[in-house]
Amino acid sequence: EVMNTVLLVCGSRSLEHRGKKARAWADRILKEELKALLPRKDAVISGGASGPDLWTRAMVMKLADKEHLLHFVEFFANGCKLTWECAYTENTRHRTDTSRWYPITVTDPLLRNKEMATAVHRGVERGWKARVLALFDPRSPTHGTEHMISCLVSLDFPIEGRWEVY
Repeated sequence: EVMNTVLLVCGSRSLEHRGKKARAWADRILKEELKALLPRKDAVISGGASGPDLWTRAMVMKLADKEHLLHFVEFFANGCKLTWECAYTENTRHRTDTSRWYPITVTDPLLRNKEMATAVHRGVERGWKARVLALFDPRSPTHGTEHMISCLVSLDFPIEGRWEVY
């Protein structure tokens, strides 16, 4: 089956340190975005970092059930990639693949951002609709979310976006 949408979720890791209100804010937005994907077998991509990336994984796992399958791909800054098929099968979610997006171990979140943007672009080339959800903390010291968006923009392909500021 062809996936209809690939949703890339990115966000400021600093939100993790902003307290329970920040987490509740992010969870509300994540739930809204992910529920819109559930009737179909779509894909979600995230960066595997603390904060919004891990919150995305938790929400995907929470929302997927026997009738709603989401493919979830995490790109880690160390060059690893985990692919999950998120649906209940005897109350278990399955990690379907562990691979490398980079041939050697690195610790480079900016390179990881470029690889995630490329993955979304490959989806568009296959006929998927692309969407990005950015959960942004203006107090973030790293500006990784802005970098992620610039990586997507630099590839110059059609993408819908939602930029939420805490």
